[in-house]
Amino acid sequence: MAMYMDPLKPYLPELMNMHKLIYPAGDGRINYITRNDIARGVIAIIKIQILGANVIYYQATVMI
Repeated sequence: MAMYMDPLKPYLPELMNMHKLIYPAGDGRINYITRNDIARGVIAIIKIQILGANVIYYQATVMI
């Protein structure tokens, strides 16, 4: 299972105090990813497809 980490950030202290996850984690394993991680991955794929070996690095910011 994979989940966005962004919505959990404000609740981390509370989750630590409860010693449990509030998400349906099955056996307790969750892969977390942020929107910035996804944006970086998409940009990397686009750069490779468009620019080939001539890769130029950009920094992306995702605002929701």
